[in-house]
Amino acid sequence: MVKKSFGLALVLAGSLAMGCGDGGAKTNASAEPAKSGAAAAPGASGSAAAAAAPATAGAVAGAPAAATGGDVFKYMPKTCAEGRVYIDGKKLLAGLGGGLEGLQTKVLEQLASSGKPDDKKATEVLAVFKEGGLDPVTALGEVAVCSDAGDKVVLAASLDMSKVANGPDLFAKAMEKGSGKAPKKEEIDGVTYLTNDKNKVMAFPGGGIVILAESLDLAKSVAKGADGGSDFADAKSHVIWAKIFPKPTEPVDMMLKESGSDYELKVLVTMAGPQGDALKKDPAGTIKQMEGMAQSILPKLEAGPFKAIAPAIKSAKFAADGDRLSVISTFPKSAITDLVKAVGEAKPEDLMKAL
Repeated sequence: MVKKSFGLALVLAGSLAMGCGDGGAKTNASAEPAKSGAAAAPGASGSAAAAAAPATAGAVAGAPAAATGGDVFKYMPKTCAEGRVYIDGKKLLAGLGGGLEGLQTKVLEQLASSGKPDDKKATEVLAVFKEGGLDPVTALGEVAVCSDAGDKVVLAASLDMSKVANGPDLFAKAMEKGSGKAPKKEEIDGVTYLTNDKNKVMAFPGGGIVILAESLDLAKSVAKGADGGSDFADAKSHVIWAKIFPKPTEPVDMMLKESGSDYELKVLVTMAGPQGDALKKDPAGTIKQMEGMAQSILPKLEAGPFKAIAPAIKSAKFAADGDRLSVISTFPKSAITDLVKAVGEAKPEDLMKAL
């Protein structure tokens, strides 16, 4: 089951800024390789989260310039029972430029015209960041997430704050605009901490790093550095990398990396129970069934705003090794640009119908 997916890495910051986020956010992903999902941080309305997601590159603030070279790993705990996620935002957003900016403009226009209080709040929060000098397209560097049992989630991101006078103060202003309540600000051992009215915390240890955590104690425990970076060993060579555990015995590995003008997506799923038994007993039959599931969603996909994803599904190749199912797909990088453009031009109701 999808609890929270990679969208957490891009939505949690925006949700915190909006003063939302009641419960724990997790990074578990589906064990069904033909499906994927993303959920907004808990407590965030759909429209507010939609606005926060494309703006997160600018929604989180740090010190002057975005760190590079995997510096975000320094703040990852050792124990991440539910999963680890890494996103190289610079690579992912490269080439999108005005396309992503256009998407954000479109979303904001739609929210501003809706007349709903939460929608108006989202536009006001994003305006605070824009006025404060934060570029929502180019600010994001890297993101790493560790999700442990008991809703213990830590997110670390590197951002470019070169045009921002004071990152923590800008974000505190945005949080107050979003929730109507100013966050508690405190300096502890050289680190600035902002705590919202839901006790969610943002920490600024310097060096272009911002940390989001479920509590002040958790934020403090990693702000000076943690010991889980080695468990992200091969993440840096990917655009997106994840090791997720929907169940302890059913790990899911997901890797997206550049391959010339294409992206190569690889998903590895350990199948347990009846599914695992079926895969080991009849791998060819199970793979045929998986291929049929993938092909069955194409007609609806190609008729809607997410049709840019279709090439990735069409090129998917399934293979089995014992109870381990792998799916490899290669598709052009331009598909991401096409997807962003299509989503930006689509009506909200059409997007919902396509999901």
